Amino acid sequence: MSVPYLAFFLSYLHFTPIAIGTIVASQALAYSIGGIPAGYISDAFGKKNMMAIALIFNAISCIGLAEARSFSYYILFNVLFGLARSLFDSAMPAYLTNVIPKELQRFVFNLRFTIINVAGSIGPLIGIYFAKRHSPIVFDISAVIFVIAALLIMLALKQDRLISNKTSSKMLSLNKTFNVMKTDKSLLFIVLAQIIYYFAYMQLEAPLAQALQMRNPDTATWLFGLMWVINTLMIVVLQMPLSNWMKNIPLLKLAYGGSILLIISFIGLAFYTGTWTFSLSIALLTLGEIAIAPISSIVIAHIAPEELRGSYFGAISLATVGMGFSPIIGGAFLQYSNSETLFLTTAALLMISILFYHLCLRKLNV
Repeated sequence: MSVPYLAFFLSYLHFTPIAIGTIVASQALAYSIGGIPAGYISDAFGKKNMMAIALIFNAISCIGLAEARSFSYYILFNVLFGLARSLFDSAMPAYLTNVIPKELQRFVFNLRFTIINVAGSIGPLIGIYFAKRHSPIVFDISAVIFVIAALLIMLALKQDRLISNKTSSKMLSLNKTFNVMKTDKSLLFIVLAQIIYYFAYMQLEAPLAQALQMRNPDTATWLFGLMWVINTLMIVVLQMPLSNWMKNIPLLKLAYGGSILLIISFIGLAFYTGTWTFSLSIALLTLGEIAIAPISSIVIAHIAPEELRGSYFGAISLATVGMGFSPIIGGAFLQYSNSETLFLTTAALLMISILFYHLCLRKLNV
């Protein structure tokens, strides 16, 4: 509801494409940088506690975005938002890994992805509704939702055990994380593959919104809303049936198939000629997303030592550096070149990601 809407709202305030990309990117870069400390903070102080605290800081960030009107304030509150997200997203999958039996983890991570998109099918539509009215109240609504979520976390989840001081001494610093990736090649290659995946996925937010606005302002909000409806409803309807069908398919084959679908979809976005071809591109992209999105969580759950799960899930957040640079690079392409070149470049990068998935998954029995 908040991030896709932010690009339209900043356009209304006459920020340039690069400025919009930088503001959106600040959140993703903070998310990436915060992932390492977030992982071991959740290990040390309890994952349930950190999830609730992160949601409260998300609420504070949204209140700040509702009141901000200058470039520096948008950067400040987006950075706070990104840091809070990194804390939540490191703690949540690690918590699930601790409380869910290993034989059910693949199912549960797919289920989590589906549940996220149930909300994702509603949120962007609300954001687009307020985008047409140029009202920042959407951030206030988000703040209320984050507070409710924090209360539900505290009431509904089991208290996870705090890890002893002896265990916490093993928590990874940024330097040690890079050293682990040097020795744990599976972790290194999944991070590299996910950098490209996140770069591509973030093109669907601020860069695509701006590209649609540049191509045809009259249909931009309609197509952007249609994109989110197709994407999220397909995930809600198809994720679990497809996950059940794909459960015996090796992750490597899923990575191949998902990447190819993403490549075709971005080529389609570069050259679409109307609503139907645009919709087909988004549908293919969604199928690719369904195949690829749960892979990193499953891989980390498989390779991470039990006492360092939070830290490993924090390490995978390094991949979100792709999300951080994606809006900036996308804005630069749109300002100095065109959307066709941007989406074709994204398709070329996705071809490289296939190699990284191959190097990560070829020796893992998942």
